[in-house]
Amino acid sequence: MKTKSLILLVLGAMILLAGCTNELGVENDWRLGYTAKGKKWETNAEIVFEPGDKCSMTIYKDASPGGFAYKIAVKDNTYDNYIVAVDTLDEGYTIEDLKAHTIPYSGPSFANLISFDVVDPGSTTFTGNLTRIEEDEIFFTCMVQGPDEWKIIGVVGPLPVKDPYAKD
Repeated sequence: MKTKSLILLVLGAMILLAGCTNELGVENDWRLGYTAKGKKWETNAEIVFEPGDKCSMTIYKDASPGGFAYKIAVKDNTYDNYIVAVDTLDEGYTIEDLKAHTIPYSGPSFANLISFDVVDPGSTTFTGNLTRIEEDEIFFTCMVQGPDEWKIIGVVGPLPVKDPYAKD
């Protein structure tokens, strides 16, 4: 009888603990009401950090010359900091040139830094940027920083910048 009670107690505790765990990088309901696709603070793109040094981007709509907004979802807690550097590139340079750059704390001379955001593990951050950008493309360099290293784990993009009122 004691064994059966112990097993039930352990199973009950496991069920309670499973219900208490939070998924990493989940945005709260209030912010989703403002930042989701088609909402007041509409998001142009979402950057997602995942375990195994993975970084991906989903584009919801082109950025406009008057600014852009994006989310950073960190579904990982391996590192102390998760970093996104947002750049445009000088004419003649491509995403391949940006990918070839390996120094995380100093951007390449052909990149024009727009934003540099450092966020916590397991977090979701919404960033609105009102930088004036002419029609171009925006690139995002994903970096991680931990106790012993700071490294670039990927470059994603481009997020197109287009004037929604321009005539074709």
